[in-house]
Amino acid sequence: MKVYYSARRVVQGMMMSAERKVILLDMITFAKERRKLTVGEGIMTLSGATGFYDSESQIEEWEMSRKMYEYLMRLSFEDVKFVQTVMYMGRDETLEDGGDAVSLYNEVYSSLSWTAQDVEAEMIVEKMPLDEYLSRGLELMAA
Repeated sequence: MKVYYSARRVVQGMMMSAERKVILLDMITFAKERRKLTVGEGIMTLSGATGFYDSESQIEEWEMSRKMYEYLMRLSFEDVKFVQTVMYMGRDETLEDGGDAVSLYNEVYSSLSWTAQDVEAEMIVEKMPLDEYLSRGLELMAA
């Protein structure tokens, strides 16, 4: 008995491998922990001097951001691109009637311009509320 798989299903399976799902779940966990520590609104950059942060929770927030950045830097550049694409999907996109996750992913991926892994990792970490963006993106990927 031959089994035929649609190209769409194969591509989607490659995009959302078990390893990549774990990466997203790890990043969501880190981002939730960081958001609990968030003192103010806006963007926190990784390049700021620690002397700028005057409270213990601000320092903990910066350290969590640094931990997220280091995690992303241990991944392949393709995995970082995947995380960033899912993040933007969760921030900006919805599935139209009849649309599918693969097409949406490909559309968002191709709309982004890639620089270097360290730049892209920092751009991911700077987003707030990252956990919500990634959770929503994960939902869209599962659709």
